[in-house]
Amino acid sequence: LIILLLLTILPGTFALAKGTVNLPKASSGDSSSVGIDEKLGSYVPLDLTFYDESGKPLRLKDILNKPTVVTLVYYHCADICLPYLGGIVNVLDRLQMEPGKDYSVITLSFDEKETPSVALLRKKSYLAAFKRRFPEEAWKFLTGDSENIKKVTNAVGFRFKRVGDAFLHPAS
Repeated sequence: LIILLLLTILPGTFALAKGTVNLPKASSGDSSSVGIDEKLGSYVPLDLTFYDESGKPLRLKDILNKPTVVTLVYYHCADICLPYLGGIVNVLDRLQMEPGKDYSVITLSFDEKETPSVALLRKKSYLAAFKRRFPEEAWKFLTGDSENIKKVTNAVGFRFKRVGDAFLHPAS
């Protein structure tokens, strides 16, 4: 079971570098636009391999073994993604469930240029923000190649676009 958290700041508002831009709604046939398509009942391909924050290759089917919160971000996005992950910490800190036993968390960078070393820095930062103990093994910060990233983002309906070194992406 995968739980994809969606937090939309304002309808039609997407992050780009140091600001936001309002985009028109995508037409039903426009798959190149930025946004989120609801894909209830769809499956994420579990044979895909990504790299955890230590650089270890992991197949999704090996780490998706309990209810899992999945967040899609890029680790250099200071304006939307990093505060979003801070909000995830605040929510998880209040859950009565036990992380690692009752659920796990996966954060996947949709920037294929990001490395496990950047993922490790983010992981350390967010684990340190918890008020209660959150086991390291319960939250994986992943990176991967563009092909596997695209397969996951397509499967969950997350559409984004590179603009220079940044991304135009939904705030979710």
